[in-house]
Amino acid sequence: TINVLRLHSDGKLWLHTGDLGRIDCDGNVFLIGRLKRVIIRYDGIKLYPLNLENAILKHPAVSACCAVGSPDTVHGRGFVPAAFVTLVHGYDTAAAKDELIALCKAELSDKYCPDAFFFVKTLPLTSNGKVDYRALERMAAEDK
Repeated sequence: TINVLRLHSDGKLWLHTGDLGRIDCDGNVFLIGRLKRVIIRYDGIKLYPLNLENAILKHPAVSACCAVGSPDTVHGRGFVPAAFVTLVHGYDTAAAKDELIALCKAELSDKYCPDAFFFVKTLPLTSNGKVDYRALERMAAEDK
C-alpha cells in the first residue's frame, strides 16, 4: 500500500516494514530491531530497548533478556525501562541484580538504566516463536 511502499528522492521504491537494520559493505542486511519497540519517557525522550538488551546480554550469566516500558509512577506519565532477564542455571539472582545494575551504569546513560529487573525462567513467546514483549509490558505494569 501507499503507507509501506515509498518512492525516495533517489528514485528508488523502498518497502518500509518498521524494522531497524543495517547493510554492511558487502550488501548483507542485518535486522536489529523494530521501530515500534520504543520506550517513551515522561519527558518525551525515546529509548530503544535493543540498546539496553545488548548491554545486559554482555553479562556471562545472562542467557536471554527483553527490555520493555513500565509505567512511570513518579512522574505520572510516560514509561521507564524494565528488564526481564533469564539467567544461566544456578546463578544467584541477588548477585546478578547487583552486577547487572553496575554493568548498566558502566555501559549506558542513566536514562537507559532499568528501574526494575525481573528474573524469569523463560521469556514468554508468541505463536510465531518471538518474545512476547506485550505480555512482559503487562507483567511490568502489574508490578507497579
